[in-house]
Amino acid sequence: MPLDIKQLADRYLKNLCTQEEAKLVLDWFHTTPGMDYLNAQLGKDIQLLENNKLFISPVNVPSAGMLDHILNNITDKPVAAPAKIIEPSLKAVPQAVSGLKTWYKIAVAIIGIAAGLSVTYMWLADRRIIRSTQYGEIARIILPDSSSVTLNGNSSISYAADWNNTGTREVELKGEALFSVKHTYNNQKFIVKTADTILIEVLGTEFNVSGRKRQTQVVLVSGKISLSIPGKHFKNAPLIMAPGESVAITADGERPYMHVVDPSAITSWTDNKLVFENTRVREIFEHLKDVYGYQISTSDSKIMDQRITGSVSSKSLDMVLEGLEAILDVNFTKRPTR
Repeated sequence: MPLDIKQLADRYLKNLCTQEEAKLVLDWFHTTPGMDYLNAQLGKDIQLLENNKLFISPVNVPSAGMLDHILNNITDKPVAAPAKIIEPSLKAVPQAVSGLKTWYKIAVAIIGIAAGLSVTYMWLADRRIIRSTQYGEIARIILPDSSSVTLNGNSSISYAADWNNTGTREVELKGEALFSVKHTYNNQKFIVKTADTILIEVLGTEFNVSGRKRQTQVVLVSGKISLSIPGKHFKNAPLIMAPGESVAITADGERPYMHVVDPSAITSWTDNKLVFENTRVREIFEHLKDVYGYQISTSDSKIMDQRITGSVSSKSLDMVLEGLEAILDVNFTKRPTR
């Protein structure tokens, strides 16, 4: 009697599948039922750990050969950007993707990693779950409280594995994400912490956070949030935001810049579109570096300082560049990396 797909998945997680069976399982992991299965398995392991029924050996670290095997099954896409992008006066150098050098910290089985999945799940020894996207990918994640997070490319969130219904809900963000937070019956706090220690506290609302190296920008779509910002300008009282307001905090610690924006333009990336409203080309190129992993530079300051208004499709980097070619009247040419 042939095994059903869930039985095959169980065998796959125990490394008992044939090559043909493993391919069937990995294809199934692309589907919604497959992802639900992976989430369920992760939940079971978390519960076993909470009940002290799951023993974790600190020496159970993948060998180099096993690590290669796992990495080969995580994705069928190249991790590093394959080419330069240059224009007669523009050149772009692909930014290298940092390797998975922290695998030695992983103390349990990796549940939820399958070929082609845009979201990587890792359960680390410090009892936190990390979910991340690769360059150019967008993924929607449902948190244990049913709040949703839409991650932009090259972004990640982490939260405690023992998330419960009584304590503060806390999520750490690196990169950019749109949060839609569920209000709980007991008014649980929901806090987002960025890499530069900015704290965003909410009860139930929707907001966009972009925490990159140069600055962190918070845009409130609906509801109300409170910002706790480190530095001399907000030592005592937090900053309360209203819908449609944007707060930008630069890395140099200057006074935060607050102004009114169109939230739909800021969150348009969730619909695979980039909307520009009098935006400097320099800022657009910096955004492409953050999301797609390409650094674009030119000696022509007129191009970099030019401001544009319009929109382009962001389903892929090629489509973004095609739209920018039409707006800027330039040509981008892909060439191999030297």
